[in-house]
Amino acid sequence: MNDSMGIPRYFPEICKKDIPIMAKHADKEANPLYPVPVLMDRKELEKIYLAVTEGEIKAEKAILEDWLKKDNRTNSSAVVAAGTVGAKKAVLSYEVLETKRIEEEGTEQDGKVRSLVQICLDTGRHHQIRVQMSHAGMPLVGDRKYNPRQSGQEPLALCSARLGFQHPVTKKKLEFWVKPAGSAFEGWNEIRFLDDV
Repeated sequence: MNDSMGIPRYFPEICKKDIPIMAKHADKEANPLYPVPVLMDRKELEKIYLAVTEGEIKAEKAILEDWLKKDNRTNSSAVVAAGTVGAKKAVLSYEVLETKRIEEEGTEQDGKVRSLVQICLDTGRHHQIRVQMSHAGMPLVGDRKYNPRQSGQEPLALCSARLGFQHPVTKKKLEFWVKPAGSAFEGWNEIRFLDDV
């Protein structure tokens, strides 16, 4: 489905390596989304992620600044000391939207605390959200690589939920939402407005 401005309403691939990718070709005449990567470079593309984390939240809202280094052998990244060779600075901000305690007697989930978190990236690093949130003591549900508490088979609870940018021709502000999928995103009051998306 396309909107009246010629921009696809839904994208088959919302995110890759935690960064939304809407354009794969450099031919602007063939690709109406050609300007989007330029907007990303200029930080004019608004990106909002939704995630479900495990554990007690230390701060309801915060900015996380770390240095990450990628290990190509294991396809993973880790927080390292500033100045480490090959490390890149990573910055994100998060805000807790809702928190609840799981009550499932007789299961591993009983008594666990989960939070619905809104995340905005200032930089785009390999596995940035997953690594930084885990390092801050708030690992994502379903993250079998960075969540030491993960024992079940739930899918990764991370979704690129909102994209906003100014249309390059009409200058109209465009906004696109996608409803997060997966069991961890069920039952949250703060995202029920996405039921009709």
